[in-house]
Amino acid sequence: MEESSAGIRHPINDEDLDVGPGAMADGSSTLVRRFLLGHHFALTPAQRRVLGEIAADLAAPLPMHRLLQGRRRFR
Repeated sequence: MEESSAGIRHPINDEDLDVGPGAMADGSSTLVRRFLLGHHFALTPAQRRVLGEIAADLAAPLPMHRLLQGRRRFR
């Protein structure tokens, strides 16, 4: 069933993930880019890698099955 299930493609551009703190959105900014611009910190290399993997899954024609786990660090 998993191999034959059809999903909906949601392509995400690599440029959408390349945002830094203080960057501004414009009228052509995608939803993902605007979401990331709302954070006031830069993504870590691991976060960028995982978002890239999720973007690849979302662009595929099959449904995504992924567990995303994070660790919050307090200072």
